[in-house]
Amino acid sequence: MRFALLVACLIFAVGARAAESERDLFQRTLTAHVDAVQKRDLNGLLDTITAGDRLALIFPNGTMTDTRQAYVDFHRKWFAEKGWTMQMEPVSVLVRSDLGLALMRTTYTDEAGSRQGLLTLTFAREQGRWRLVFDQNTRITQ
Repeated sequence: MRFALLVACLIFAVGARAAESERDLFQRTLTAHVDAVQKRDLNGLLDTITAGDRLALIFPNGTMTDTRQAYVDFHRKWFAEKGWTMQMEPVSVLVRSDLGLALMRTTYTDEAGSRQGLLTLTFAREQGRWRLVFDQNTRITQ
């Protein structure tokens, strides 16, 4: 009986460490993604997004693109613009074995002023790495 209990405890401990490590890996990717946006670092951003063809990007006005290439093209153009900043603060993070979701409160500031929003970033496991597969921006109007 003691042996079975010891084995069960060891299995739980190993599983807990693996889950914690997965959260750490996700957090590193999320931090790298946010840093790349804030620094307008296209190469850094590319390192955090899907290698596949599909990547949904939903803009605050409800329009969207759904390909990796459109995502890259948008960010290349946006990062070249001057005079904007985007602050991001985590609201919640959910990490499962192959899917991670981060909800961020954002403050986007440019020559038109500051606007608040919520940013949902969804990452999936691809070849052992976390990669962005869905990006939705929602403006807070109140």
